[in-house]
Amino acid sequence: MGANSSNTTAAQAQKDLGLAVLQDTYAALDHGELQGHEERLREAANHLWEAYCMGAKEPAVVWSLKQLWTDTGHLNQVINLLKDYIKVSDDAEERFLAGHYVVDTYALMEADELAVEHHRRYMAELGPAVPAWRRLWTFADSTMMNCWQRSGQIDDWLSLSLPLYKSVQVNDESRLAVAYYLRTLTGIRKNQGRLHEAISCAERILDLYRGDDSPDALLLKGESLCALNSLYKKMGDVEQQERTMNEVLELLEQMEAARKRVIACGNAEGHKLAELYQRNAANFCHSIAFKLIWSGRPEESIAFFERALSYRENPITRFFYAGILMEVHGDREAALANLRKAASDPRSSLVHRFEEAFLENSSFASVHKDPEFLAVVRKGAVRYKTVGNL
Repeated sequence: MGANSSNTTAAQAQKDLGLAVLQDTYAALDHGELQGHEERLREAANHLWEAYCMGAKEPAVVWSLKQLWTDTGHLNQVINLLKDYIKVSDDAEERFLAGHYVVDTYALMEADELAVEHHRRYMAELGPAVPAWRRLWTFADSTMMNCWQRSGQIDDWLSLSLPLYKSVQVNDESRLAVAYYLRTLTGIRKNQGRLHEAISCAERILDLYRGDDSPDALLLKGESLCALNSLYKKMGDVEQQERTMNEVLELLEQMEAARKRVIACGNAEGHKLAELYQRNAANFCHSIAFKLIWSGRPEESIAFFERALSYRENPITRFFYAGILMEVHGDREAALANLRKAASDPRSSLVHRFEEAFLENSSFASVHKDPEFLAVVRKGAVRYKTVGNL
């Protein structure tokens, strides 16, 4: 009894230390304080892993450690952690969520066959114990869906997910899962050339959140408008392109107004909600910039990248911003400075995966010819493998 009590106390102490270090470090990173944090992240991981090994096999430890290891590129460790958690957790939803992120992590590794194999397995073994809308979440993840697509199994993905989508009753609990599934389905239908069906999916998301100005609602509506803008461009409908882009800009201002409104409340809850608006505004600006790049309008993307970075530091955003600075302005010095800043963020371990996006997109033509720029990118790939054992 005494030994067990001592172990529990020690595990709790390790957990508290790890979570405190991690929270402080991520807060500093989000504010652009990028130097000297790699050791702090390693310290947080060590505390959390010790807590887990000492018996604190609980959500706060598992999900914090999972996110930290994902951010710093320790993807095999993420998979091992989550597979163990599936075995020891007595919570059906926690086990299913762990299975989801095993698949998602294989997807990040671009291990397509393993991702699809585990997706099928966990849906069969763990899925029946959770509600249909929870199962739909696993098909709402576009990174996971891409594994099915690249491995030539997208028809199976559709045959498994569409009946599930149709079975889910939309309510406050399920709405977000339904909306994200529709967002992923929009992209599939676009790739299939079924543009009118893609438009219907995007418009359905707008209907789901009509009149809702919560952070998630505004982000999803904004991304749906971006998708519609891209679809109308593909169809050559200039009038609808202009309309949807105007609505995108209006919604961005609505998001900023909502952020300021909740800050004015002056209480802790208001500030927490303001952080969600700010984070989603950063993600939205990043999405707009990407849409502009991929639609051949890189010069228009710069303002949105800069706005995204003013809301929140993000190495992926800064990475692409650096490429656009070189392409549009020919400002090699500023581009390399931004690229090195992105690479100095301990969470940039997956940045190197985006080199392919650079090389495939004509908006980065001058980057393709610059060996120093790409050398910094490739350095990220080495760092991803050798960042150290946390």
